[in-house]
Formats: sequence, C-alpha cells, structure tokens
Amino acid sequence: MSRKVFFITTLFILLGTLVSTVNATAKAADSPEVNALQQQINAKQEEIKKLEDTAAEYQKSLKQKQSETRTLANQMGILSDEISKTQVGIEAAQLNIEKVNLEINSVENQIKDGEQKVKTYRGDLGALLRYIVREKSRSPLQALFTTENFFSFYGRLQNLHTLQNRMDNLIVQVKAEQEALAEEKQLVENKRGELISAADDLHQQSLDLSDQQSLKSYLLKQTKSSEQKFADLLQQVKDQQEQATRAVAALEQTVRDKLRSHGIETNGPAPRLIWPVPKNKITTRFHDPDYPFNYLFTHDAIDIRAAQGTPILAAASGYVAKVRTGNPSNYWYVVLVNDGGLTTVYGHVSKVFVSVDTFVTQGQVIALSGATPGKPGTGPYSTGPHLHFEVHDNGIVVDPKMFLP
Repeated sequence: MSRKVFFITTLFILLGTLVSTVNATAKAADSPEVNALQQQINAKQEEIKKLEDTAAEYQKSLKQKQSETRTLANQMGILSDEISKTQVGIEAAQLNIEKVNLEINSVENQIKDGEQKVKTYRGDLGALLRYIVREKSRSPLQALFTTENFFSFYGRLQNLHTLQNRMDNLIVQVKAEQEALAEEKQLVENKRGELISAADDLHQQSLDLSDQQSLKSYLLKQTKSSEQKFADLLQQVKDQQEQATRAVAALEQTVRDKLRSHGIETNGPAPRLIWPVPKNKITTRFHDPDYPFNYLFTHDAIDIRAAQGTPILAAASGYVAKVRTGNPSNYWYVVLVNDGGLTTVYGHVSKVFVSVDTFVTQGQVIALSGATPGKPGTGPYSTGPHLHFEVHDNGIVVDPKMFLP
C-alpha cells in the first residue's frame, strides 16, 4: 500500500472515530455518573411530592377549622395545623435545595464531558484541515503527474471531495455541541437562581414557624386555657381596630382642611410610594380571605414581614396627622396625610420618632416596627412581627400595592 493510500485510509478512520464520538455526546446523559445523579434527583422529587401531599392535607384541615366558630380550642387547633404544615414545608424546602444541588452537579458533569470532547474535536479537525489545505494547494497538473495513473488521480480527487464534505458536516456538529454547552451553562446559572429562591423560601418558612410557636405560647399564657379570656382578647382586638379606623376616617378631611387654611394644598398628583420597610414577604394580603379575624373585621391593609425594631420609612412625604402610643398593651400606629388624596397608616409600631403637626419627607425614619406578641405597641393580639401598612385614597381604603413599585 502506498503512503498516500495509507494516509487517506487513516484519515477516513479518524473521521469515523470523530463522528462516532460526536454521536456519543448526545448520549452523555446516559453515563453511569449522570444516571446515578438523576436517580437521586428523582428520589428527592418523590419525597417532595409526598410532603406536598401532606401539606395539602393540613391545609384542608385548616380550612375546615377556619370555617368553624372561633374558640380558644379551635384557635389552638388552627395554630397546631399551621405549625405542622410549616414544618412539612421546611422539610420540603430543604429537600428542594438538595435536589437543585444535584441537578447542578449533573449539568456540570455533562458540561465537563462536553468541553473535553470539543477540545479533542478541535485537535483532530486541525490535522484534517492541514491535510486538505496542503492537498488543495497543489495544482491539478502537479497532482496528475505525481500519481501512478489517471484512475489514481481521479480517486484522489474523489477522496479529497469526500473528506471535505465529511469535515464540513463534522464542523456543523461540533458547532451544535458548543451551542448545547452554552445552553447547559445557562441552565446551571438558572439552577443557581432556583437555589437562592429555595434558600429564601426555607428562611421565610423558618420565620413563620417561629412566629406560630410564639403565638401559641402567648395565647396559652394570656388566656390560661380560658375560653372567656380568649373571647375578651378578641373583643379587645375588634374594639381597638374599630377605634383606629374611625380615628383615621375623622382625621383625613379635617387635616386637609386645616392645611388648606394655611395655604398648603394636598390635592396634587398621587405620589409613587416606596416600601416603608425592606420589601419582604407579605404575610397577609389586602382583604385576605385567610385572615384569621375576618369574622371580626376585614383586613384593610397589607402585613409586611419585618423583624421587631426594623426602621419604618415614610412611604411618601406628608404631614403627621396622628401618633397613637401610650399604654404598652394597646395598638400603636402613625398616620401621615400625603399629597394626591392619599393617607398612609403604619401599624404595630414599637417606637415613634415623629410628632403630630410636623412634616416628614419620603424615606425619613418615622418609627420602629413591632407586632411581636406581648411587646409594646403590638396590641392585644398579633400573628408575629410585621408592619401593618394601610393606604387610603380620598377616604377609601385601597390595596397599597397599587402605589408601590
């Protein structure tokens, strides 16, 4: 066999090996290591599904209890179910973090394998390319006179053409592999985002659990398992909420008239509010159907999770119309009359830094948050640390999220 025939034969064998390797790339996910990771991922997913089913059962039980007459025993049952449901949620969140980590490992393994294959392709394709370029650089006359006969010359041209076509196809496949690698790398970044979200969910549910356990202990301490004391506690909640609602309603127009008499208009465009505490989980929505006191009064605000003592900012510049503090066992709040017919109310404050008949600017610290059961300013009853944030638009309570970024 001549050296040329041997070299061309070798090139064809190399091409065949490369094509087989490229095709094997698509089966990288079938490697033992990736398969093992996938089995672990599937197992975690099954565990999460079982926990989600358990949480759904607790939710069903909660709905049933919430529809019943609210007694101390009933409230304790609700809190027990909420604690159990949250504990299940925490376990599911932990498993989800483990699952996402496994998915990241699986994709990173595939990326590592793919990058090694692309590196190999590039080296072998370089050798093929150099051969083809060298052969193409020879003139047809040179090639004709250096071959044994015309048939060998014709066969050489055919082989070169075949090599060129197969190499072109191989380049397309390698490019596709590189694009797939880019997609897998983006997938890893997306998974990392999921991991951050899962960790935040775990953190929020851990806070929920702490709040629920604290509330249960507080209720037992305050009521001493007495249904009458629990009924009295609920009546206090209702009375103080109604007092606050009446006070805000009476103040709004009175204060605006007072300001107008001093040449200060408050009927400009409605301001764009900022979050009064760092944007966080809304634990109770505006007119939330799951609000525990719906049978006493509607929830005309949003409750924003905020640790005890979090600085509260003025959501918009305005005039301090009312500051309610005093008895530590009462519900404390601050009322600001803002431009554009808006009034903002900040409830369950534990400390206040502003005085009535003064002006504040947007972003100014006006108070500290509270709502931890038993702490000053919380009121008779609270589900845990948060800011109760109300917005009134020309005397009508509206969802604050309409004005928040």
